[in-house]
Amino acid sequence: MTWEEKLRRRFPDKIVNKALTRKIIRRQLPRFVTEYLLARYADRGETEALRIANDIVLKHFPEPRHAERVVFELAQQGSLRLLGFFYGHFDDKIHAPLIRTPLLGRREMRISTRLPKEYPILLEGGAWGIAEIHYEPNAEVDGRKIPFFIANFAPFQVARIDVDDYKEARSLFTSDEWIAVLVSTIGLNPAAYSRRESLYVLTRFLPLVEPNLNLLELGPRGTGKTYGIRNISPYSFVISGGKATAAQLFLDLRTRSVGVIARKDVVVFDEIAYAKFDATRDDVLGILKDYMASGLFSRGGIEMPSECSILMVGNTDHGTKEAEEGEEIEELLADDAVPGVETPPVDEEQGTVGERYLFQSLPVALPQAFKESDKIRRLVYNMGEHGMTSCWNR
Repeated sequence: MTWEEKLRRRFPDKIVNKALTRKIIRRQLPRFVTEYLLARYADRGETEALRIANDIVLKHFPEPRHAERVVFELAQQGSLRLLGFFYGHFDDKIHAPLIRTPLLGRREMRISTRLPKEYPILLEGGAWGIAEIHYEPNAEVDGRKIPFFIANFAPFQVARIDVDDYKEARSLFTSDEWIAVLVSTIGLNPAAYSRRESLYVLTRFLPLVEPNLNLLELGPRGTGKTYGIRNISPYSFVISGGKATAAQLFLDLRTRSVGVIARKDVVVFDEIAYAKFDATRDDVLGILKDYMASGLFSRGGIEMPSECSILMVGNTDHGTKEAEEGEEIEELLADDAVPGVETPPVDEEQGTVGERYLFQSLPVALPQAFKESDKIRRLVYNMGEHGMTSCWNR
């Protein structure tokens, strides 16, 4: 029996044809969201599941340029359903949680008191889902007008995971078969990678399952350095170049809200050679370096721990800033790097084709199972000792 047959037999309700994700109308959605939709209606057949998923996206996921029209329609109709990323905080001035979604900008929404209890992730970094939003023009809270109200919310994330079930299922697969399952889960074709290449691909995802593991990977463009981690988990956050501020990363001193390093499992600095750290108020790079060494960050007189891992990736192909310093970097990392190999480019040949495991539940299950495995934890500690583990992808 092949690993695909074992997978279909053991997890019949967690299989989705990932090739269908390329037929979703809007590509801006994270892939774990589109896969959730496809899996939800998989029992109706692939054609019908794709039709329903596209219908939901078209109706409930408007483009950002349509934001004000959506607000106008909400005010006229009184209610509508929106698909998006919803996140919030508890406002101690009105003694109630308030929710935001990127489409509505800075507009805040009240929410039914039962929803944060059912889905605490809304106040723990946020979640993708569909919200039923009502518009109540005269609604006030302690003299403050807040006309938007979330009456219902359906998250596109697995809320409860039976880790023991995954552990039991793992015993049905050989090591090579389970490696194939994991590579397929990422969205790649296991047949296109050797065992060695597969292991280096999986190394990229160690920061998702091991707390406070810091990883640096340098390699050519198009080899999937951020391809999987951007799509595999709602608990990752990618910063692509640009300026990173202390408020964004650690703590906003004005609102006292914590940054992404306190809310996510892993923060990815893409195009690290071009990343800028705002030094107008704090030494952001200094705070980050101290955090990577200690697992603690301090700002505004507040010291806070976090288990968030840091992944830094950069390009080394011709014409990039890293390439100009490539020989020096390679020499610097030679004694402390995970040996690099050439990883095949991620394209249609390497991309997943056919039925593959719906990986949305796996990033939730693996960290829990990982923490219970002392053997694996020792392996990771030996790799980096919570410092900077490096992967030079030649």
